[in-house]
Amino acid sequence: MKETRALVWIAAGTTEGRCLAEYCKEREIAAIATVVSEYGEQLLEAGGSLRVKQGAMNAEEMETWMRREGIALILDATHPYAKEASENMKKAAKATGIPYIRCLRERTKDVEDPKCTQHYYEARDVHEAVAYLDETEGAILLTTGSKELAAFASLRAFSERVFARVLPLRASLDACLQAGLSGRHIIGMQGPFSKELNVAMLRSMQARWLVTKEAGKAGGFEEKIEAAEEAGVGVVVIRRPTEEEGLSLEACKSYLHAYEKGQKESPSCELTLVGGGMGSVESMTGEAVRALEESEIVFGAGRLAELLSRLYPQKKMEKMYQAEKIFAWLQAHPDTKKAAVLLSGDSGFFSAAATLKRWAEEKNGQAEKSGEKKVCYCVRTIAGISSLSYLSAKCQLPWEEVKAVSFHGREGDLEDLLKKYKKLFLLLDGEHTPDGICRQLCELGKGERQVVIGENLSYPRERICKGRASDFVAEPFAALSVMFLLCDEMEVSHP
Repeated sequence: MKETRALVWIAAGTTEGRCLAEYCKEREIAAIATVVSEYGEQLLEAGGSLRVKQGAMNAEEMETWMRREGIALILDATHPYAKEASENMKKAAKATGIPYIRCLRERTKDVEDPKCTQHYYEARDVHEAVAYLDETEGAILLTTGSKELAAFASLRAFSERVFARVLPLRASLDACLQAGLSGRHIIGMQGPFSKELNVAMLRSMQARWLVTKEAGKAGGFEEKIEAAEEAGVGVVVIRRPTEEEGLSLEACKSYLHAYEKGQKESPSCELTLVGGGMGSVESMTGEAVRALEESEIVFGAGRLAELLSRLYPQKKMEKMYQAEKIFAWLQAHPDTKKAAVLLSGDSGFFSAAATLKRWAEEKNGQAEKSGEKKVCYCVRTIAGISSLSYLSAKCQLPWEEVKAVSFHGREGDLEDLLKKYKKLFLLLDGEHTPDGICRQLCELGKGERQVVIGENLSYPRERICKGRASDFVAEPFAALSVMFLLCDEMEVSHP
């Protein structure tokens, strides 16, 4: 075996973790993969350059262990919902100064209009899922694992309604029994599960509900949703806790490839996607301001370029926002180590951030395949203040049940949206204006619908209007506008 230069820690226990461990083993990169359970250890084959360690650690134990082992790089490929483990790794990495990279699980596309003949509900966490299911009837197939069983045990008629599908481990069985399940209500199986097997299970227990985490392709999410559609079963999806920063599986492999060659600074360019808020310096977060200050070059256009010129008059700025042009510039300037793209609003709210992240991953993949020395990118994302949260706060209006839709540069069926959702938030543009939306509402016989319109939010000419749709059909508004369509009975405080 050839001599390797560093010991890589792969926090595994997932499909992505196993792939990275196998990659290191194949390329003879010295690595140690850790898993929490004995079952996870069985799925990894140690040997050659790869070692495997089983057992959980807190942040302090991680730090001590990392120093003892001589860890030089951390690849966190734990489950998207293993938030505590990831936080512990970040703390240990910060304490030791060791590079930490989060390996992101590929998301499945959002289910915008599910075909399920029953209900489709997205819960922010386990507790919200339990509260929702407590108001329903019928059997439930629970596929979220054994760790959440204690929370679900508070469900009405839990032991009669719930069928838990868990890993075939003693610890999982003990958790089921302790929660109050027994007999055929405990299904000990290891995935992946096909759509057909999911359908058969749902029908055998005459389930009315399927509960799943947003586990992505590797977690069989699509097969579960398709099975629910075929079986006519309602779905409750527990969303991922946060929008994480990190690299895709392929980008992590590219990073390992560069690291193996001794290019420890790779990816050579840190690209930060900065949510700029509403458009005023005051609406930007401190983290966003610091990221812009530290960057050698900032990309942005229009009012964002004006915002940056007010904040940092001497900062180098390229007035562009298209991914193709940005990456062409970066490839032509390989010495750039820190770059930022200033985006309007929040980086996760109808933003170009997703496109830019995808381009970065593709560029990293191309560099890996070609073997040429090209610029590699490590992308991080900084949240901004969205127009939705800003206007909600101004009006003291809760928005957890509001459906957000963008008419900015795209078309939408307003009539169909009104049938599906009680409360809407619309991002608008010069073609889709508040007065135009209000005219459509009147044509649909909904002129009495209560609306809140925000114009030029955070700017000196900011204006917020509240009233019935019929009040604004003839009133012009700026292109930079958003609006709420609310229930008649909802109380809104005027700022």
